[in-house]
Amino acid sequence: MSARSLSFASLLLAAVAPAFAGEPPNAQVVTAAEPAAAAPTLAGRWSHTIKGGELFVELKLVNTGPEAIDVLVSRGKMPGTDLQAAIDGVALTRVFSDEEMSGQMSRMGPMPRFAPVAAKREILAGTYRFQLPQGYAGQAIRLEATANSLGDSVSISTEVHAPLGV
Repeated sequence: MSARSLSFASLLLAAVAPAFAGEPPNAQVVTAAEPAAAAPTLAGRWSHTIKGGELFVELKLVNTGPEAIDVLVSRGKMPGTDLQAAIDGVALTRVFSDEEMSGQMSRMGPMPRFAPVAAKREILAGTYRFQLPQGYAGQAIRLEATANSLGDSVSISTEVHAPLGV
């Protein structure tokens, strides 16, 4: 009987040989994928009025999900939710208050502020003002909002109609 000596190289070659031969490895490493975070479940509750050729829109964000979420409620003195208004694809000009404009001029810039919204509750996103063009009576006005939570954004839209008698 002869003793067989094994070198480190021969042991290494024996260990990797099945992988090169197309055989399945002895042990498989299985990593569990982390579940993707659900997008925030926000809806909008809209109200609007028209006064003196301007459209005033109040938007409330409603958390329709089962858990509380943090929502961007302000950027300085301006609402945190971005709102655009358009008639027939033409964007309406947003009118900013003096307070909103002064908040944009600070040295540090507008500071974002988040607030929690409990499940099945709502929070005021902001009141917005838009200049209406001539001949807007009876027109459909498309409103599109982009609300931000921590790391996610949600688009919310609706359509309102300008009354005929204005």
